[in-house]
Amino acid sequence: IHNNTIDYTGIGLNSEAIDLTDVNGITVTSNIINVSNYAEGIETSVINRSNISYNNITVFGNRTGIVIFAGVSTVSVNNTLHGNNITIHSVQAAQEGIEFTRADNSNISNNRITVAAGENDGIYLAMSMGNNISNNTISTALLNSHGIYIDDESNNNSLTLNSIVTAGNDSYGIYLDEVNHINITNNDIN
Repeated sequence: IHNNTIDYTGIGLNSEAIDLTDVNGITVTSNIINVSNYAEGIETSVINRSNISYNNITVFGNRTGIVIFAGVSTVSVNNTLHGNNITIHSVQAAQEGIEFTRADNSNISNNRITVAAGENDGIYLAMSMGNNISNNTISTALLNSHGIYIDDESNNNSLTLNSIVTAGNDSYGIYLDEVNHINITNNDIN
């Protein structure tokens, strides 16, 4: 999926501009995606060995830029998210630039994430292990908005060379909750 312009207005919950389910080895690059009204930019369910890179995603409304997740008995593995530009204008809490849930052994690198509204995080991991998060530029603007939030048994992840600016009260550059064995090295946090 390459070089498309998608302007998508969601209809109710669970709307996505691009929805990928049970796919392997797919490439999603150089797309311009503008979503609004409860729509997500790119959502994947059980995706493996895939590349999501150099997309420009703007979210107006209460959803997330890129979501990679798997169900209770499955895991998404060995994916690359690189060089994406994601802007979130969501006023609802818990909408992220990038969300990994049950997504392991993947790389999130060189992405630019701007959270311009709401109590939202730049990158959020839950139950996701062995990921490398590096060289990302993340800014958040409001109360309780974290640059990188690692949660819920997301163990053995590495965070290196990220540049993070948080401007709101109770906002942290890196926030860890119920995790073990996290390597945090050479990040620039303001």
